This record gives sequence, structure tokens and C-alpha cells, in this order.
Amino acid sequence: MFKDKLDNNKFVLDKGKNYRTPKQLNLVEVNEQIENLGYKVIEIDQIFRNVHAKIEKNSQIYFLKLATTRDISERIRNEINWNLAIASILETNSFKSFIVPKVYDFGEIMGNTFYICDFYKNNFLALKSPARLFSLKKYIPNIVDTNIFLLNLPKINFLRDQLEFFHKTSMFREFYNMDLKLISDLSECELGDLLEFEKNYFNEFKTCVNHGDFVPWHMIENGRNFVLIDGEHGSSRLPLGYDIAYFYHRVFTGAESPEIADTYIYLIYDRIHKKQRDTFRKYFYGCLANRIISGYWHCKNEDGKFDFHKLIKERFIKREIL
Repeated sequence: MFKDKLDNNKFVLDKGKNYRTPKQLNLVEVNEQIENLGYKVIEIDQIFRNVHAKIEKNSQIYFLKLATTRDISERIRNEINWNLAIASILETNSFKSFIVPKVYDFGEIMGNTFYICDFYKNNFLALKSPARLFSLKKYIPNIVDTNIFLLNLPKINFLRDQLEFFHKTSMFREFYNMDLKLISDLSECELGDLLEFEKNYFNEFKTCVNHGDFVPWHMIENGRNFVLIDGEHGSSRLPLGYDIAYFYHRVFTGAESPEIADTYIYLIYDRIHKKQRDTFRKYFYGCLANRIISGYWHCKNEDGKFDFHKLIKERFIKREIL
């Protein structure tokens, strides 16, 4: 199981909430509990914060996801909320560019939240560490359609908005406060200009529906569309363009493909109404500053290979992205 090498206490939030630090569960006990629900366990493993299991019932294969702590259970409940809400909207709108997993059941195992959904056997659109692109380029038009679709949805009252964000007056201020903590581990990376840049956005309030962890390794090939998974971070309180900046950054640095990232962001920009482009560009850069700082922290925590992180920071400073 992956363990943070840097100070994980930086992610402890109000009232001691910690959505990052996992607890190692006894998988033999978890297996028994799943079988008590009437399923046969085919594969089971703990993947950092959650237990993942491939299970079977009545010759049908399913996927089970189980949180490892009570705090992380809040994120799984938010993911259930996201999947149910977005699936209902997609069905009503007959939107075809992406789908979310269908939730068949949910509850608690050993005091932690789980849910059961369809099992998807196809490849992710891309992977990181090492970077593998698979079919990412092919699905960029679908991904752009998905971003525009989410941008235009009415607000949804997700569980995360109720429990974590309900009293927040400025998400950019929250970003700044978190990045201030992260930079203490990154003194050699010269990120002060980015942190200072974030101060300009404290009073920005435009928000929209965001998946919150919008990356190609949370997208699975599915023929003409893709499956968008891991909606743990779904919210209506994150800033306009957050998903877009997140995806751009992770394709650029994680998938190590600045070319695909640039193709993506210019397709997005073309789809934004001309009267809204200045606002979009402003919010995109505000969110991207946050993602670059976070990206440096995660890079140092994982493999320490900063080449693409340095390149995107350089292009950000010169405003050469949009």
C-alpha cells in the first residue's frame, strides 16, 4: 500500500477531519463480510485509502469499493451521491459522451462505507508512473463535451458541499491556505510567485459542478463514450474551470503529454462563449496555480521527477498556456 513520505498532517482539516490517511484493514475479515452479503470474492486488495474488490453474484461480475476510515467513508458516500445524481441527469438529458457507474447497493462493512457497482474490464484512457497514453487522444472530444456539460449543470447539493464546504466563503482562500502548508516541504522549488498569484483570487466566487479528480486514469474506455469513475471529490462549490485545470495539469505532467494537454485546452476555449472567455481564462489560471503547487508536492512525495512540472510552471509564469 502506498504511504506518504512527506508530512501527511498537512491534510488534516477542520475538526480533525482527515480524508487522506488510510487505515490498513484485515482483508480476510473484509472478504468474510463481503461473502456474508451473498457475493463471491474473486480479487481483493487495499489501494491506498480504499479496498477494491472484484466480486460475483448470480454469474454477474461487480466492483466493490470500501473506505478504510470513518472520515474516508464521507468521501465514499459523496461518490455514491455523485454517481446517483449524475446518472439520473444523464438519463434525463440523453447525453452520450460519458457515463458514471451504476450503483446497485451500498452500506457499511466493519463500520466503513462501501458501495457496489458495475465492473469495467477495459483500459483507462491513460496511466501515470510510468506514463501510458492508451486511447486518451481519441477520447479528447468526449472529455471536452463532458466538461462543457458539467459547466452548464445547475448546482447539485452534494454531501461534500454540506459537510466540508458549507461554511467556506472562498475556495481560492482555502487553496492558498493548503498550498502554504505544502510549500513548507518545497523550499527548493521556488513556488512563491504562484502562491502570491493565488492571493488575487480570494474574492472570486463563480462555481460550477466539478468532478474534483478529473484525470484520465479515472476514465475507462467504453466504446463511443467513457466511464467516469471515482467521484469522491464531486462538488458544486469548487471554482469554475477547476476540473479543466486539473485535467490539463495531470495530462501535461502525469501523462507527460503537453501536446495533448494543449489540444485539449484550446478545444475547451473554442467552446466557451466569447463573452465568457476572459472570466474562464482568469479562473483557469487561478485553479492551475493551485494544481501546479499541489503537483510539485505529490511529485516530491512520489518519484521526484520534476521535468514536466518545471515546464508547466515556466509556461504558467510566462502566461503561454491560454
